[in-house]
Amino acid sequence: MTPDSIPSSRVRRIPAAEIRRLVAEALAASAVPSAFDPSGLENAPSGLLRSLPSWVGRSGLLGRRDEFVLWCSPHPNSREPESGQFILGVPSGRYFVEVFDPVASAWISRESAAGGPLVAGLPFTGGPVFARVRAAGNRDGPGGR
Repeated sequence: MTPDSIPSSRVRRIPAAEIRRLVAEALAASAVPSAFDPSGLENAPSGLLRSLPSWVGRSGLLGRRDEFVLWCSPHPNSREPESGQFILGVPSGRYFVEVFDPVASAWISRESAAGGPLVAGLPFTGGPVFARVRAAGNRDGPGGR
């Protein structure tokens, strides 16, 4: 685990159907069109998500072979001004990690990271965020364009 992180098992899980709905609604509200469609993603194995920033109160992880979506909502009284990192137990390889802020209706962070496991940043915005993680070989552009 990273400093200021918590095991993902201590965070309330969000059901898959709710995550798909939240992601679809957030992307629909964005001024920048996205071809990314979360409807084909299923619940990821529970052990895949190893750690989350300490500000996360609820989370859910959807995925398939080379693509994942992590939705995180803060604790109701969370005022942590700093971001944190999450750890995802994906196979070795290169991954793109993009973070979307539903309140701002914008992609707010993009990075490339190595998997096996993957450690990536998760900005604290005071509201929910979702991270899209995809293998570098996945041809989708940023934000699913």
